[in-house]
Amino acid sequence: MPMIRVRSIAASFSTFLLLSSVAACGSGGDDAPKNVSAQTAALGTLTPGVIKVAVEPYAPYTTVKGGKIVGLDGDILAYAAKKLGLEIKPQVTDFAGMLAGVQSRRVDITIGGVAWSAELLVTISAAELMSEGRLITSATFRALEVYLVISAVYFVLCYPLSQLLLLLERKVRAGVPLSPWRRRRIRAARALLAADLGTGTGSGTAATDRKEAVV
Repeated sequence: MPMIRVRSIAASFSTFLLLSSVAACGSGGDDAPKNVSAQTAALGTLTPGVIKVAVEPYAPYTTVKGGKIVGLDGDILAYAAKKLGLEIKPQVTDFAGMLAGVQSRRVDITIGGVAWSAELLVTISAAELMSEGRLITSATFRALEVYLVISAVYFVLCYPLSQLLLLLERKVRAGVPLSPWRRRRIRAARALLAADLGTGTGSGTAATDRKEAVV
């Protein structure tokens, strides 16, 4: 479980950095720390040198005490932020506010209590695509062209891939084998079990053992 949570937070950082490289809309506010290095500023956070984090207190993973995020996820985030030269500024909210804060770019990332699913990925991806569209529109003032391109990208590429991902997730949850090799082994196991039961030469336990051996 700890390794899964480390990978989840690392994935959040990676996704955020990729999106920020496209958006490049970090704004230097009054709360920006002094003497921010060029490398840290290039990360593209909303405020250079600061990473704003939406969090819903959920012990033992995330709790806000004294203006700091503590807990298992909080410790991982603090370590990563220190390596990147970022100051953490938490914003306490509820679960819906965590996702809405990232979508509306009020915060950079969110951690704690967010489990990966295909449906969540599709929702966040669509919101991020629209967010990038608003940023490009504000810079180019060509809203019609921008949203036509975004719509084409979504319906030609993103929507079919998202539906395929949802289908695969449903199959995995239902226990359907995805690989042809796995399906062949299961068919062979069922055929062997049916043959044993049909001839009456194998007991139920022996047939089950054979099936497990084939699978």
